[in-house]
Amino acid sequence: MLTLEQVSSCSNLDELSSVFKESNQFFYWQKQTRDFVFTYDKMPFGSLDGYYGSDIDLVCPGAWAYRKRIWPVFSFEQAKKSEEFSYYDPDGISHQYWLSYGIKDCLLILSGTPELNSFAVFGFDEIIEDPVQISLPFILATQKMDIWLEHHDQLKSYSREFSSLSAKEKEAVILQIKKPDLSRREQANILGISENTLKARQERIAKKYGVTSFTSAVVKAVNLREFDYEVCDHPSSRDRLKA
Repeated sequence: MLTLEQVSSCSNLDELSSVFKESNQFFYWQKQTRDFVFTYDKMPFGSLDGYYGSDIDLVCPGAWAYRKRIWPVFSFEQAKKSEEFSYYDPDGISHQYWLSYGIKDCLLILSGTPELNSFAVFGFDEIIEDPVQISLPFILATQKMDIWLEHHDQLKSYSREFSSLSAKEKEAVILQIKKPDLSRREQANILGISENTLKARQERIAKKYGVTSFTSAVVKAVNLREFDYEVCDHPSSRDRLKA
């Protein structure tokens, strides 16, 4: 397994990549924006293309654990066993996908700055028993990659759907998902706003999703499973949107 000394000795990206290759350690580093993820890919050939191309990240427990940013260091196995994230992938699609590439578990390290939304993933051919215990070399490697890769011109991009809705816009979508039979006036009353304000809010939401109607935006949100977690346990939706 990679050691802290090996990572510390690396003074550039090529040296770090060589150390990982010599250790038979697959990995990728990624930064995210609203519309794309930009990736430095050292995973098995084609695996990330299939992962994003087949939208496996939309059901992957590890991906959802990253989005909630509850744990700064964690494993895929940890997320898969967590009640909070396991229900996204009840059939184990993401687990079987990575197994097909010889990867039984992954270590995820969250990093970045207020201006850089980044993380790194390291593949393992065995289950990680204690992610924190083994994490130091990988944390250092991730920090180095943050510096070397933030403005790298050869990162591979994948288009992603990130709506960047405000908290109030999310409430409007959640209400529509939970109570689709309500009229706009009834929804506005529940949200404590005027009908015209809600109409304008719904139009903004549709624009952010790149569609022409609020109904289409909600359908897109449901298909992307973007609001699965919020609908189940969003604090404001629990208070406002009780059945």
